[in-house]
Amino acid sequence: MRSNPNIKLITPFVATFLATLLVPQCIPWCRITFFAPFLVIACYRVPLHHTLWWALACGATLDIIGAGTRLGIMAITFCAATTILFRLKKHFFEDNLSTIPIMTGIFALTSTLLHAVLSKIFDPSIRFSFAWLITDMILLPALDVGYAALFFTLPQMSKTRTSSRPLPADRPQ
Repeated sequence: MRSNPNIKLITPFVATFLATLLVPQCIPWCRITFFAPFLVIACYRVPLHHTLWWALACGATLDIIGAGTRLGIMAITFCAATTILFRLKKHFFEDNLSTIPIMTGIFALTSTLLHAVLSKIFDPSIRFSFAWLITDMILLPALDVGYAALFFTLPQMSKTRTSSRPLPADRPQ
């Protein structure tokens, strides 16, 4: 019997889902794309069609809980950005500790740009400013990279470091 690779993604999905629901309630100004590192991990763990289902679920979740966008735009945006990200994964090694933050930044930039294009298509009256460019295309992706590094890469580093450290009984006296 084959094991389902999606089972290992349920825990990170639930964690990012809860962060998506709870953090904005506590810190309203925090606009982190909590699902971005999860989708990066999914790109490396499951085939594209499974990853796209996860992207659809993440985007639909944001569409449902978000009041500011048209229904379906985040789902389309996340699926398109995930497809692009999946094609880029061959340029980054999965086991490199910088991969998750870098790919999260690429996902954040791509999804923001796609979301802006789709929003402009559906509402031509939207205007983009220099402040939008700085905030949404530089500062927020940098915040997403920091989030990915802090909550996905650092725990992985500590797990690697503690597993390679010899036990006290094994140390030479």
